[in-house]
Amino acid sequence: FDIGTEEFQEGLLRAGYPAARSDGPAVFSFLCRPRTGLGGRIGLHDFLRLLEIKLPAGPEKLLELHGALVEKHESLEMAFSALDSAAEGALTMESLAAGIE
Repeated sequence: FDIGTEEFQEGLLRAGYPAARSDGPAVFSFLCRPRTGLGGRIGLHDFLRLLEIKLPAGPEKLLELHGALVEKHESLEMAFSALDSAAEGALTMESLAAGIE
């Protein structure tokens, strides 16, 4: 059993994630790395990679952060670019903390 990006986004919507259309493709892309060989589809073992991400906050706080970043920067991509002031392609705890104050 495997799904494509559209099915993944539909699942996020059914689960109640309000930004499924804007964030879904980036999450799907994360899950496809390294490339699965499934032709742009992910299976259960790929989806389980989400368990590798340790989150210090619950879903409500993360949705609140998402909303604040999008309100301030228009999209998560633009927020990341603004927070990644050193253009390293990654955020440090310091740059994230400075950017969300």
